Amino acid sequence: MRVARLLTRPNLGGPTRQAVALWHAHRAQGVETLLLCGTCGPDEPAVDLEAAGIPRVDLRSCRQGAVGFVEVPGLARRVSPFQDVTAIRNVRRSLDAWSPDVVHTHTSKAGVVGCLAARAPVVHTFHGLVVRDYAGRFGSSLARQAERWVGRRRSASLAVSASCRDELAALGIASGAEVVLPAVSTATIRATDADTLPGRRPGALALGFVGRLVPIKRPEWFVDVASAFPEVDAYVVGAGPLERALTQVAPPNLHFLGPRENVRPVLDALDALVLPSRREGFPVVAVEAAASGVPTIGFAVPGLTDLAAYDGVARLAPAEAGFDGLADAVRRHLEAPTRAGAGAARLVADCDPVRIAERLTAIYARCVPSAALSGAR
Repeated sequence: MRVARLLTRPNLGGPTRQAVALWHAHRAQGVETLLLCGTCGPDEPAVDLEAAGIPRVDLRSCRQGAVGFVEVPGLARRVSPFQDVTAIRNVRRSLDAWSPDVVHTHTSKAGVVGCLAARAPVVHTFHGLVVRDYAGRFGSSLARQAERWVGRRRSASLAVSASCRDELAALGIASGAEVVLPAVSTATIRATDADTLPGRRPGALALGFVGRLVPIKRPEWFVDVASAFPEVDAYVVGAGPLERALTQVAPPNLHFLGPRENVRPVLDALDALVLPSRREGFPVVAVEAAASGVPTIGFAVPGLTDLAAYDGVARLAPAEAGFDGLADAVRRHLEAPTRAGAGAARLVADCDPVRIAERLTAIYARCVPSAALSGAR
């Protein structure tokens, strides 16, 4: 089977890390994957796909049998009619040359481009709900209409969590979407001296925030947590438009580590991960934290509520409790620190890339007539 996977851009986020994990897992299972992706913005950290073990394939030499990734000119996060038309043409050219059995799209922009460019069946994964809380009322309305339109052209829609699926259905988008958890590689990586947390005081507990520094993640609330608990050492891993403002108000016990492709050594050194997000799809970093035995503290909001199914993995405050509720959850953890409970191993197993890749292959097979599979040609 040949799968073309389309990603808007290879930024340091959950969808990219999942795409990398699936590329390797599917390769081991005999499924050929061509990853097509755009480019990150000038101030947006990107994943080095070649360093991640995925070979580069030139757009002009894209052909059957080539496996790796293709950088698609014109494909970017922001809406730009001229660039978007260019991206659709380039994606279609690559797909026609490579002739996949199925096209699997990730993230909203790639989802639209893929539906317009693909001739093969299209499967789409919703990694979260960007049609709410990300844009204003008008922008969100347009996004919902676009999703409903392209949804009719898809062979299957997937959601990374039950809460994401339920929200999509409530908005009339992708009704009947199937839940497929994210593929998360949690292979143990040995820490080095360079991974030692700077400014770590002897005996102090460590809290961490890992993610993009954007409004939906509410990193400013983590800064407030660090201010409210000066006895802890706090660490921010990530980058984004809010970074400059946050550094200007950061207390002395808060340290900014910048973006990192490998966060496991940092997670291994934490006592708790704090995610104050308004919403998530399904937080990949919480799975990685669970693999390190580190519990997640946050709110009972979409994406995070799904962690409650795994005993001892998360301590969640009611969404309506606001910052006081988050601070109370942190305080209770600091008073009686615990490691991630028995559910951590089950969460890691449920997100194992091998298991997720097998599940996806079965879904692809349902979407493609058996006579059309590349293996039957």
